[in-house]
Amino acid sequence: QVPRSVRKIAAATLPLGVVAHPDSRFAGRKELKLFDLSGERVILSDGSLALGLSVEEAISRSIIDLTRRSRTNSIGLMIELAKLNLGTVLQTRIGVEAEVADGTLIFVPLHDAKIPPRRLMLLTRPEREMSDAASAFATQLARTIERLGNGR
Repeated sequence: QVPRSVRKIAAATLPLGVVAHPDSRFAGRKELKLFDLSGERVILSDGSLALGLSVEEAISRSIIDLTRRSRTNSIGLMIELAKLNLGTVLQTRIGVEAEVADGTLIFVPLHDAKIPPRRLMLLTRPEREMSDAASAFATQLARTIERLGNGR
């Protein structure tokens, strides 16, 4: 819920997914469910990142065994561990577009009712409080967010 004092410029719904090494057992899959991760070494963002809290909550409500979990607040470390085939990362595709495009990593969407898609929003103060430069920058960011929401 966006407060009334804030203006929403753009929003996108982004699926959570598995980011993994191309040699992963998930390579070639079109989508995954949470139970597909049973027995995997899963790397999660910790509680300091919003994603970590929602994933931990979903895992605690499920009956699958995800005992091989690591947590970090460094998205960069998570990606490096996946590149080294030392674990499977749960996150959106944001930040790994280049690695997925060049084949260094794979991204497989996670479709599970226990883990809803993430919502990315660009929020600002009311328009009358924005400078022309900030407004122009916000317009560019809004276009990028809309493209992300369309999967491009």
